[in-house]
This record gives sequence, C-alpha cells and structure tokens, in this order.
Amino acid sequence: MPVDLQVLPTAAATRSALETLLGGSDSVRIASAFVRQSGVDELRLLQRPVRRLQVIAGTDFGLTQVEALEALHTPPDRECRLYYAREDAEEGVFHPKLYLGTAGPNFIAVVGSSNLTGPALTRNIELNVALTGSLEEPLARDLDGFFQSLWQSPGVLRLTKEIADAYRVDQSARERLWRQMRHSPEFRRARELVRRTVLEHFAGGTGRKWLLVTSMDNYFVCLGRGRWGDENYGRISQIRPGDLLIFYIKGRHKLGAAAIVTTPVYRSSDDTWADRQYPYRPAFLRRKDTKWGTALQTSSLELPHTDAQLLIEAIGAAEAAPDLRLAVAEGPEGYRVETDGST
Repeated sequence: MPVDLQVLPTAAATRSALETLLGGSDSVRIASAFVRQSGVDELRLLQRPVRRLQVIAGTDFGLTQVEALEALHTPPDRECRLYYAREDAEEGVFHPKLYLGTAGPNFIAVVGSSNLTGPALTRNIELNVALTGSLEEPLARDLDGFFQSLWQSPGVLRLTKEIADAYRVDQSARERLWRQMRHSPEFRRARELVRRTVLEHFAGGTGRKWLLVTSMDNYFVCLGRGRWGDENYGRISQIRPGDLLIFYIKGRHKLGAAAIVTTPVYRSSDDTWADRQYPYRPAFLRRKDTKWGTALQTSSLELPHTDAQLLIEAIGAAEAAPDLRLAVAEGPEGYRVETDGST
C-alpha cells in the first residue's frame, strides 16, 4: 500500500499522532536532539508495554535531562544512548526529531520539529508529518537506515553510570554560567531593549487590549513563568497572540504589569498556582521596566486603545517614582531549559 502522509500543524496534533504510534507499535525508535522528563511523562513512556524501545538523545547545550534517560534505560529491551559531538566539530549539532514505530508488516513515523519535551508536545509552535505504510516501502527502509546509522555511530555513547555522571558535571557547569550571564548588566540591557521595543510595537498595533485582575499571591508566584491562566476556555480563548495585557492587583488597588501575548491558548496540567490549576493558558512577554505577573484569577476586561495607552503611561510613571512603585519581589531566575528551541 502507498505511504500515507498527514501534516501535524500543532503540538496537540503531534502528541495525538505519537500516542497512536506508541499505542500501536511493538518496536519504537526515537532520535531527538533534546529529551526531558516532561516529554517522557507527557507520552507516559515508562508505562508503555512496547517490546523494544531505543532512544538516542543529543548532548548539545546540556539541555537533555539524563535522569529521564536513566529511568527509561533497562536493557536489553529498553536502551538509551547519548550522541556526543565536540562543539567545534565540523558536522555540527545533533538535531533530528524522528519517532519510528513498527508493528507486523507496517510502520508509522513522526518526523519534524518536535523534541521529546513537554513544551514541544503541549504548547510550542511545531510542524511535523505522520507517515504510515508498509515496511516494504523504500521510505520505511530509509528511515530505519537513518536511525540504525546513528545507533551504530562512533559518536553515540552507551548510557553508563560514568557517562551519565560526566554529563551531569558538564550540565551543572553550564547552568552556573548561564545564571551568571543572565545577571550580567550587558545581558539585562539587551533583554530590556528587546522587551521594550516589542511591547511598544504591539501596544500601538491592532491587537486587543485587556485589563487582567489577579491576587497579590498569584502575582508573586507567576512573575517568572510568563503565563496567564483560566478555568473558563470560552473566556480566555478571546485572548490572542499580539494582544496587550495590563495587570491589576486586587486588594492592593495597584497596577502591576504590562505584557504581550506570544502564544495561542494551550492546555497544561502543570501545578503553577497554589489555589487552582487554571489549565487554559497563553504565554506572554513581560515588560521589564514595569514588572509583570501572570495568573488569570477572577476576570478580564477588554480595553479601548486610548485607555490602554493611559494605563501604560501610568505604569511607567509608577516605575519612575519609587514611592509610588508596586513593591514586587523578583522570583529566582532559573536555568530555563524547559522551553527548548523546538520548542
């Protein structure tokens, strides 16, 4: 039979196709630039009764979580390996995203942009294709040959305790350097310039403007997360990428933040807020000089453009006057590797 091709234009469509692949395959092979625990959990890989599982993960930039591989690695039926290449190597970084499953005479594959990470399977802007057909098709042999060539490559390392421990040392060093860089004046100035420029562009555009009301506690919790959430999809689905958000702290009668929505609304089960889950969420970009927070708690109100401009000016004035400024404690800035490049 001919190979069937289906375009997967969203993270949700990709996750659904991978669920089908994992649920209907006896043998599964995965080659992914980044593998993280969130992706393993999202697909419930540890619980899958596949007869044979092979995973190759990249080590570039220290973004793969070796703990996720160690949990999956129970040879000979389930085996994980790391692809190692020197950062100055001519062949470049390890960057494939191939999921290949076989059952009897047939195969199913998902190929495209999605790494094995939670964001890639839930909220990132991703594009993949699902391919199904007979193992006799040349395409099936090509995909299997590609994976086998990687599996046997000299750059692919068996996941021993020594390899995993050495990788952790390297990853820890990278995280420390990353934190130092994020706190450097040069880095902060560059990020602030980008945030100001992008936010001002959207504030004067055609996107809708929203006043969002939240509690002080949730405002603190969400400063570093860049997320706004709601239990009511019908309400939050009106907020789109490019819309301007202005936050109001209830109980304190204070303006708190301005931000731009950067993603469509997605669903997540992460426990971000202590009081409720708020599963429907868009991500946004904060304006550094005004402080920003997230968490859709009680209500939202669309603003006319003129009102939005007045509020932006008020927030800026509050930031310039210490006696008027809302005192906000910045959350710790961690090594944000969960939001990966295919993510």
